[in-house]
Parts: sequence; structure tokens; C-alpha cells
Amino acid sequence: MTFNPLQERGIPLDKQLRNWRELNVTPTDPDHADPYTRCRIITMNGIEVEAIMFSHHLARHCP
Repeated sequence: MTFNPLQERGIPLDKQLRNWRELNVTPTDPDHADPYTRCRIITMNGIEVEAIMFSHHLARHCP
């Protein structure tokens, strides 16, 4: 069983979790941001990436 993106239908925009307005945020300025804020952003980015990778690997190895 493989995923074919050309055969799958997408999720309608009103049913998605976030819209483009929520995803398009202003980036933090590294020169004017608090170092702890920068550390929290880097940490949360790593946590989100690891959560996605874990769920991907779990889905591949568990039926």
C-alpha cells in the first residue's frame, strides 16, 4: 500500500487545521529578540520535527 498524491483528494480549506493567515507570521529579528525567545523557537522547532518524524516512523513499522 503506497501513497499516490495524484489519486488522493486534498482536504478542503475550511476543514484544515490552519489557514495561510495563521501560518504566515512575521519572523523574529535576531538582533532585537531576547536570547531566551530565540532558544524557545529553536527548541519548539526541534520538538515539532521530532514529533513528525516519530509518527512517520511509527506508521511505517506498526501495522
